[in-house]
Amino acid sequence: MLEESSDKFLKPIALKTALGFHYFDYDEIILFKADGHNVECITVKGDSAIKVYHSLTYLEKKYCNKFFFRCNKSTIVNLTHINYLETKTRKIVLKNNFELKVSESFLKYLRDISKDNI
Repeated sequence: MLEESSDKFLKPIALKTALGFHYFDYDEIILFKADGHNVECITVKGDSAIKVYHSLTYLEKKYCNKFFFRCNKSTIVNLTHINYLETKTRKIVLKNNFELKVSESFLKYLRDISKDNI
């Protein structure tokens, strides 16, 4: 007798693509970036960006939590992949040396959580 499959074996992030669904753990995703009408997902594997058939707004509502945060108009970043913040230029550098300009509200958010960790 076959048992029903359980969601607990699936990774927590399911992204719809042209071929179906890709499943990821939170730490596998570096960022989501809007590219015109599409969204690209950059992962730690770094082979190439994965074109996702979800809007950035959908991804923000579904997955932004203690790991992900919208850092500017077109990007959601995984906070665990931030190497450092340049406050003067409002730029973050990620572990893969990817640089992003950040919004003033994200800069304030990073400053606030940094104060809590000191």
